[in-house]
Amino acid sequence: MRMFNISASVGCHKGNKRKNNEDNFYLNGEFKEDPNEKKNLFFNINTNDKIQVYAVCDSMGGGDLGEIASYIAVKILSKYQKEVFNYSGIITIEKHIDEYIEDVNERICEVTSKLNKDCIVTTLALIIIYEDYMYIYNLGDSRIYFISKYEIIQLSKDHTKAQMLYKSGIISKDEMKSSPSKNILTQYLGI
Repeated sequence: MRMFNISASVGCHKGNKRKNNEDNFYLNGEFKEDPNEKKNLFFNINTNDKIQVYAVCDSMGGGDLGEIASYIAVKILSKYQKEVFNYSGIITIEKHIDEYIEDVNERICEVTSKLNKDCIVTTLALIIIYEDYMYIYNLGDSRIYFISKYEIIQLSKDHTKAQMLYKSGIISKDEMKSSPSKNILTQYLGI
């Protein structure tokens, strides 16, 4: 068993177009605790924990209450890291990740219904490092990359209508990049 020493940083900025930041992050226990936080946030960590959890939750296009969906995703991820992932074995970790995704989706749908909204949604890009294994999951178009001195490789696949058309052979890779359906998501949390 080998544990990796990881240095990681995150910055959360609302940008120039919106009044609030609807996105959130999870940096091995750190996340934006107040979904209505207006100031920019930056965190750095250095850890060699047996289980490390990192995520980006990007609410979709300024939709209704996206900050609630992204907050729910990271809040439940915090609970799963403390109560489930830290006690998982190599055989059960993938099952528990799937359970986390189902729980978050169900909770976001419950809140959407309770608030009588059409949809409250977020994407998810998730990395879990367990000893010397790395698990990556994504829903939507938040991407996960491997970056080295020599190359950049996209590890995740976008869940967009354009990606689906490309995978089906209907459009080419070049057409996918400029397709009007490149921003139409086919999977996300809150579906």
